[in-house]
Amino acid sequence: MNSANNYDHNIQTLQVYLYYRVVLSGLLFTMFSSGLAANVLGVGFGQLYFWASIIYFGSTLATLFAFPASALRSSRRRIGTLLWIDIIALLILIHASGGIESGLGYLLIISAATVTIFVQRQLALAYAATITIVIIVDTVYLSRFRSDLSKHIFTSGTLGILIFATTIALGYLSDKLRKASAQSEAQARQVKNLLEIAQNIVTRMQTGVIVTDNDLRIELMNASAKLMLDLPRDKKLYGTYLADLRELLPLLKDWESTVNRKKSTVLKIRPGMDIRVNVAHLDSGDIQKNIFYLEDYAAIRQQAQQLKLASLGRLAASIAHEIRNPLGAISHAAQLLDESDSLPKSDQRMAEIILNNSRRVNEIVENTLALSRRREPHPEQLDISLWLPGFINELKSSREKNIQLNIKKNALYIKFDPTHLRQILTNLVENGLRFSSTNNGESAVEVIAGEQSNDHKTYVEIVDSGPGIPQKHINEIYEPFFTTDDKGSGLGLYICKELAEINHASLHYRRTSDNKTCFRLDFSHHQRMQ
Repeated sequence: MNSANNYDHNIQTLQVYLYYRVVLSGLLFTMFSSGLAANVLGVGFGQLYFWASIIYFGSTLATLFAFPASALRSSRRRIGTLLWIDIIALLILIHASGGIESGLGYLLIISAATVTIFVQRQLALAYAATITIVIIVDTVYLSRFRSDLSKHIFTSGTLGILIFATTIALGYLSDKLRKASAQSEAQARQVKNLLEIAQNIVTRMQTGVIVTDNDLRIELMNASAKLMLDLPRDKKLYGTYLADLRELLPLLKDWESTVNRKKSTVLKIRPGMDIRVNVAHLDSGDIQKNIFYLEDYAAIRQQAQQLKLASLGRLAASIAHEIRNPLGAISHAAQLLDESDSLPKSDQRMAEIILNNSRRVNEIVENTLALSRRREPHPEQLDISLWLPGFINELKSSREKNIQLNIKKNALYIKFDPTHLRQILTNLVENGLRFSSTNNGESAVEVIAGEQSNDHKTYVEIVDSGPGIPQKHINEIYEPFFTTDDKGSGLGLYICKELAEINHASLHYRRTSDNKTCFRLDFSHHQRMQ
């Protein structure tokens, strides 16, 4: 609000005014009742003074409780009523005390000054004119039988001039102060709005942000940072030392190198969550802050992988097309050899090897072509707690399989392409059944669905009792054509991970608390996906 007409009064000023009215009316009533100013107050009309002072005092007390300063801040009508009550009460008390000779008339100067604070200058002049006219008329009325009428008129006129002078001088200053205060409040509101907008941006942005002082005590941590560090969202961390967060200890050990060389550090927070941390040091005079920017490193790697595989996919597709023709000829020739009655058994074994490897190469070609032709996802909102039982029953219907389903919560919503989800889970379940059978002779898999307590995201785990992934191969299992199975194509897990990522989910491997193999699919929150 830049205009003075839209100006809201200062609450502290209003409180001072309300208390001033109570004190003034209380003093005027008390001094008359106690007889301390018996020769001055109420000398003309004692009864009138008594009732006017007690009513005035009672009204100021009632106003103090009925209309607090906050209720008067924007109510010009109420303020105007209070100002008129003060002026009328003082005029009556002056009249009852014998006119301006009592000295009470000078209180009207304070009232005129008060008027200039709360009303516009033109209206304040109207108040001053009204007060002056009433004082002069009252003086004429009280002095009509006196010989010194001119003297009292002169005194009344002088008081009127003082009231006008006070009103004009303070009115000019009040207008200036009012406009300056209005501009200051408008700027303060603008700054507050900008701060709130900045706070909302920092809070909701995908990049994690941590701000610390020079002693590495946390001053701000947004929701994304808490999510990446697996911290409860409602946990208050203001004033906590950064060293108390064990996830960031590797970063602090290399603190000087990180800040001085302005390099980033990649930290492994938990399976499936690697974050890249960049540090900026803000040094502006007395303000020294450290700002930590946390980014999901898996997403960064995914973008780089997409760029790399975009060109490789086109190349692989063209090569796969070229391979299919000679591969078909080799496979057909091997079949003809295998059907020949005159072929020795040793050569039949060779033909069988050719056929088996031709099928394997053809599977690789088919997977490569499917990957290069991969369609964009068409996500749908699914309730996993209802979708999974039907999916498991379909898998069991093909042949007898020991698949246990454990759903830990009802209504587990995700947003995912059902075709892609079916392909991912089928591959993971089939792998689990195969490897658990190889390890202990029993094909058994447990499918677990639940919700993370920290961010309320849905997850699905495929747990089997297979031998697991050797530690040296963990970082390679999602690479295309990598396999530890002689019969595998090496594209299954790679395709699963790719399909998960284009649906804004993540797939990672871990060992359970009872040392079983577990592939976990973490879904994005269904309400945050576009």
